[in-house]
Amino acid sequence: MAKTVDVKERIAQLDGKRLPAEVKTLNLDNAKLADGLAGVLDLLQAHTGLEELSLIGTGLAGLTPFPALPKLRKLWLCDNKIAGGLQALDSCPALEYLYLGGNKKIDKVEILEPLKRLSNLHCLDLFTCDIVKAVPDYRDHVLKLLPSLDILDSLDRAGKEISDSDEDEDEDEDEDEEDAVDEYQDTDEDEQVNNENGGMEFDGDDDSSDSDGDDDDDEEEEEEEDGVDAEVVPERAQVAPDSSSSSGAGVKGVKRKIEE
Repeated sequence: MAKTVDVKERIAQLDGKRLPAEVKTLNLDNAKLADGLAGVLDLLQAHTGLEELSLIGTGLAGLTPFPALPKLRKLWLCDNKIAGGLQALDSCPALEYLYLGGNKKIDKVEILEPLKRLSNLHCLDLFTCDIVKAVPDYRDHVLKLLPSLDILDSLDRAGKEISDSDEDEDEDEDEDEEDAVDEYQDTDEDEQVNNENGGMEFDGDDDSSDSDGDDDDDEEEEEEEDGVDAEVVPERAQVAPDSSSSSGAGVKGVKRKIEE
């Protein structure tokens, strides 16, 4: 007999030492939710940065109430007992991938009506749901109902099979676009700071240029001083007596001064 997994303990283990808001992925597969999502609603809602949530085989019969997860992009609800109530997913406006395969009670197109409000929904999985057999040309009806869909049951709108690698490439492109936007915003912020500083940029090159300028000024001052000394020395040379007569002239001058 399989051991029952306590969902709160599972979340605590997955979180580890991280704050709930820092966690981006939670896999709660096969952790039975005896009270549905109501028993862990507050706990899940604390994960405000959550991007991927897997609730496969948790025994869910309904989605109300569903936690408000503004950044959630991927949601796995496969192999449960969900028969409707998809309007509860309105609390996840960023949702792009929704996997409902194995919920056999989803047997009418009308059950999917609330998904029209998820404008970012890109991929929907209905494998082994009864709608696949109960509704003739179900693909045409679902694709018409949900114009944002690009992939339904691993097939694109033209019926071409989409591999997991193709979906990964699409996801990588989305991440690259987000990185490009972030880089642009960072550059824009740097330009704004420079404008606030009067258009001046401060970096290591400025310091070196200032020091070079100071060195040039010091050299010019030294050259000027050398020039002054060069001019003074000749004048002294003209005034100074010859070595041969300097001692005699000096003595005569002293004697004349004394006699006076």
